[in-house]
Amino acid sequence: MRRLALRRGTPRDRGRHRAGAARRVWILCVAALALGASLGAGRVAAAPAAEGRCARDGGWEICITPQTPIQGRPCDLTIRADGQPAGGQLLVATYRPNSEVARCDTLGATNAAGTLAWSPRDAGMATLDVYDAGRAVQTMTVSIKFRETPALGVAILILAGIILFGGNGYALARTFGRKR
Repeated sequence: MRRLALRRGTPRDRGRHRAGAARRVWILCVAALALGASLGAGRVAAAPAAEGRCARDGGWEICITPQTPIQGRPCDLTIRADGQPAGGQLLVATYRPNSEVARCDTLGATNAAGTLAWSPRDAGMATLDVYDAGRAVQTMTVSIKFRETPALGVAILILAGIILFGGNGYALARTFGRKR
């Protein structure tokens, strides 16, 4: 009987509908998680990210391990032609490609097993080019992580947050403050 007494649109009624909607969303989220867990139960775990990634074009393939190299730490490059190790191929790294400050480094030639160790000098984007008989036969773009978090970047982020939230606080205090 009491439910009939509540009219739609009263504050008490609106709160009840909001709570019901929140409960339904919560139930849907839990159901989706349970369904996802049950669907993935019979699957084999994905390969770890440390295995690396490859780029294929035509018969050429270039692979890098780990998948995302870190500045100053060695990583392995593997070159294959038609599925076979390609020895003696020249590799060139271009740091920050297509920019005014792009810099090219010749990494050297691959060994008989088609591998080469590389320690990236700069963080950011880099393009790796494989050359065979003087022409580029394969290209791969990789993202190189910073060795450590740059302190200047963190300082700029904190300063921007102080300015943003300080300005908001000042504006709210002026807007809702007492008028004399």
